[in-house]
Amino acid sequence: MKKIVFFFIFLIFCFEIMLCEIRNRELIKIRITIGATNYFRYVQLSSPDYSNSFKIIKREE
Repeated sequence: MKKIVFFFIFLIFCFEIMLCEIRNRELIKIRITIGATNYFRYVQLSSPDYSNSFKIIKREE
């Protein structure tokens, strides 16, 4: 149980770092890997202040 909680905290931390590095782009491609399946989300920033204003515009599986 403790390992699972640590793993989720690590994933959230990495996801936030990735978003911070690509703030200047208009279109962001997010890759989510679950097991052997990759999910891609194309996200567009909908406001100039980048405060939790993400909009998913395309999904790939």
